[in-house]
Amino acid sequence: MKVEAGQLVLYDPGYKWDLGKVKRLNPYDETKAFVWYHTGDTAACTNMEDLYPIDEKFARNHADMFDNKYAIEEIIKKES
Repeated sequence: MKVEAGQLVLYDPGYKWDLGKVKRLNPYDETKAFVWYHTGDTAACTNMEDLYPIDEKFARNHADMFDNKYAIEEIIKKES
């Protein structure tokens, strides 16, 4: 499934799980996207192969699985 701007994602690099929201796709490298993982404005450039699209219901129902569960509400509210 393709990742798009504004979409919630599960970030799984192999050693942790974080909730993220795609701020925008990287215009210079189609294998990367800028993703919010915290409450601030900084978005990390992330490999798309580590991103799995999820919906808001999944994020809320499985909040305890995310290492950044403290920021879930703020991440969900972000607008790209």
